[in-house]
Amino acid sequence: MKEWHGNPRFDVLLQNLRRKRSKIASSVSTKPAQDDREWPDLPKDIVDIIVMGLSMTDYARFASVCRSWRPYMHPDARPMCLMLLRWSDGACNVFDPSSRRRINYDAEFPELARSQILYYRDGWLLLKRWATDKLFFFHLGTRSRSNVPYHPRMTPRLAAFSSPPLSADCVVVVLDDLCRIFTWRSFDSEWRLHGTRIKYKSNLVPCGRHFHCLCQDGQLGSLDAADKKWSVRDMPAARELMLSEGTEAGRHYLAEFDGGLYMVFVSARRRHVRVFKLRRAGATEEIEMLGNRTIYISAGAAHMAMAPTKEMGNRIYFPTRGSSRGSIHYYCMVKRRYSYSVDFVMPRKLHELYESNIERVWIDVGWKSPKEFEQFGR
Repeated sequence: MKEWHGNPRFDVLLQNLRRKRSKIASSVSTKPAQDDREWPDLPKDIVDIIVMGLSMTDYARFASVCRSWRPYMHPDARPMCLMLLRWSDGACNVFDPSSRRRINYDAEFPELARSQILYYRDGWLLLKRWATDKLFFFHLGTRSRSNVPYHPRMTPRLAAFSSPPLSADCVVVVLDDLCRIFTWRSFDSEWRLHGTRIKYKSNLVPCGRHFHCLCQDGQLGSLDAADKKWSVRDMPAARELMLSEGTEAGRHYLAEFDGGLYMVFVSARRRHVRVFKLRRAGATEEIEMLGNRTIYISAGAAHMAMAPTKEMGNRIYFPTRGSSRGSIHYYCMVKRRYSYSVDFVMPRKLHELYESNIERVWIDVGWKSPKEFEQFGR
């Protein structure tokens, strides 16, 4: 090294090397690090996959990490879950149909004991007491209760409401055992009895400011919540379906999606399921494939929503079991047959009385805060 010291050519090479090192160091210091990327920079599809893989507990705590994460808590990223409620003491289980690991969550709702679930929407349950037929609202996340005025002559059979009960535009419509129509608006002191009686064939479904119900004669009944008028629309195609083989003794459901109405026909022996879209002129269009949509059917309601995963698209889920251990039952529109999703582990106290003493309803578990989830499971 000493023989190179003082050599002009060596000094020039050394200066060039130092100059290159300084350029590399400056470029590295100014280049943004990959680890410093913000969460909103990630593509939406990747975020949806991450959110979909979270358990119910992790999803409830997802929004408490930072404010920039909260906009990603949208309901499309999570499927609806099957809730089983034992009416005698309020013991509850919640099952996720998208899980392959038999995930379930236990909770206790003693305040819901001996009550029947009539309708679910936006985290709120509308229930009636078996002994008195009194109606009340209950929020699953906050465990808050909202009472509804009592009507001594009303025996609720089907019900639906347009918005959360604490909002000013909430309207509740009830069909009782005598085919009478009752309506109540939030903060009113009493119910209103309509003179029309209908022989309903399907569930009630709110769509905009209207409530719709399929009648036994194939007509579509609609109640305008604004002017409180009942109108009937003739549906020739629906009448033909009701009189066709296998559908007259089957079950009929109405579902709303993106402002449109859909009819779901389940044959008497559950041989097949057919879906139709209603048109304003009274015509119906049969839907062969749901695409990226999923239908969840309960005893008194039907919900159509975007499928959170590609696998759950083109499926119609039922609140029934398919084996002795318990499994979530669904109909595949692609294969045109019934199948069963992952088996879930049902507690023995629920399994013994599953058929006759269990209320079953599909709910969304998009808790807005960890506090709501903790109150749900305490």
